[in-house]
Amino acid sequence: MKDNLKAENYLQNLEHFLFLLRKEVDSLSRQYQSDTLSTEDLDHYLLAVNSFYYRSFQEKFWPLYQKEINQEVNNLLNIKLQQSQLSKYVAALIKRHAHLFNQVKTWSNQLQGLKRQISDLVLSFQDEIDRQVLELVYSLKELGSQLRELDSFMQELKVLLNKLQSWPKSQQLQFMLTSARSLAGTLNMDYSSRYYHMLKQQKLIMDLLNKSQLEDNIRLDRIKRLRQQILEYVSTDGDHLDSFYQIQIQSRALHYTELIILHIQLGNSSRVQELLQEFAEFYTAWGELLDLLLSHHSNPALIQLPELYRLQLSQPGYLEELYYDLTSTFASINSLEQELDRSPKADFNYLCQELQNLLQISAPLYQAMAQECSRHKLEQLTNRLQVINRGWESLDIRMRLIVEEYQHSAELIKYNEKAVALLDGHLILLDNIRHDLERLLTPRNLTRIWKDFDIRVTHIPLTPGQVLPAPYLYLLDKYHIATRLVEEADNTILEAQGDIFLIRVEDESSEEIPYFIVGRKG
Repeated sequence: MKDNLKAENYLQNLEHFLFLLRKEVDSLSRQYQSDTLSTEDLDHYLLAVNSFYYRSFQEKFWPLYQKEINQEVNNLLNIKLQQSQLSKYVAALIKRHAHLFNQVKTWSNQLQGLKRQISDLVLSFQDEIDRQVLELVYSLKELGSQLRELDSFMQELKVLLNKLQSWPKSQQLQFMLTSARSLAGTLNMDYSSRYYHMLKQQKLIMDLLNKSQLEDNIRLDRIKRLRQQILEYVSTDGDHLDSFYQIQIQSRALHYTELIILHIQLGNSSRVQELLQEFAEFYTAWGELLDLLLSHHSNPALIQLPELYRLQLSQPGYLEELYYDLTSTFASINSLEQELDRSPKADFNYLCQELQNLLQISAPLYQAMAQECSRHKLEQLTNRLQVINRGWESLDIRMRLIVEEYQHSAELIKYNEKAVALLDGHLILLDNIRHDLERLLTPRNLTRIWKDFDIRVTHIPLTPGQVLPAPYLYLLDKYHIATRLVEEADNTILEAQGDIFLIRVEDESSEEIPYFIVGRKG
């Protein structure tokens, strides 16, 4: 502050003193106006004037002047003291504002960190919802895969059923089908050429058998040649088909030839015709079975041949009706799968509703079909239907759990989004306060407020990852700033809860130093 001495009081005192002096001099002058004044009188006049001057100066002017000077000096000393105290007060006030700025900045950073954490939680919950949607989608796909496998098995059943529809209804055929159960899935198709050679050889035997029924005069020779033809096929590989042929077919065929030869020799023609008929039915059934085995060796439904044959005899349209019911459900699931594949992101609520509709309609239907198939002893089909039933049950349980998880995740997302919105409002408020404080702490604005003060404020931002400027390194030792060993350059700022402010008001200096950590190269 500029100190200006006011001279008005001093001038007034001096003018008053001079006025009194002139008045006294005039009074004395009137007393000594005679032209006849002696030298002695003149000396008395001068003595009187000088005595008054000195007496007035010492008794009146000087004490008052001294009093004014002392008062003025005391006033000036008080003003200087007050100015120093005011400078300290202004410096402290600026420091408090700087500290408030750092607090606001720290709070803002903490709220930003909290917002990031909450936003990350929201993203994780959204990812969890996406996972839950995928869980439902792939539960549906898993069930769809099981249904496709069931559909493929049903197609195989239909193929076998169509084949069996053209077969004659005979006890021989039922025997063949029952006996052949052990061959299902055991054929080694590396021997396919040999198997077809067997089929060709069996056709030759069948041709000889048919001719034996027509030609009575050479029947014995035909049967002997037929017997020789049967004996010629001897396999040494010992696989399932050869073993079955030797035990079930070849031995019975030889037995038929022996009986026929015996009754021909006995002349029992009627019995010969009966035996030839039975032999033909037996070998016809064997030929059909062999052709079926070689044509459909990889068909998993082969093991159900006896049950299929009996089912076809008792309920001709049963499998067609069953397949119709299965395909209607399969079509619904397949359509939903394709719809989900076309959509970039499945809608959870829509998917749950569609699955719920499928569960209400299809799950009871498959359960009823499994129970019905078990009564027909179609084990392969029943097992697959039971797998589908477990798939429906698993889907129902999964859906209930996932819906509960989804609702929980959705509630958490809603709650956290409200928290983020609330934090955004607080962050905007803190950001406005920080900018106001930052503007207030600029030297130009401070000098506008405190016009008669010389104020300087240096704002040093502390940004993690940046190096503290060299001119301010002395602050590290002065305030014992925490350090940490790092690979980065020395004096790299690692953490900071605000900025540095260097404050000077007149002769008063102050510093606002926040908590921060710098790195030391290890």
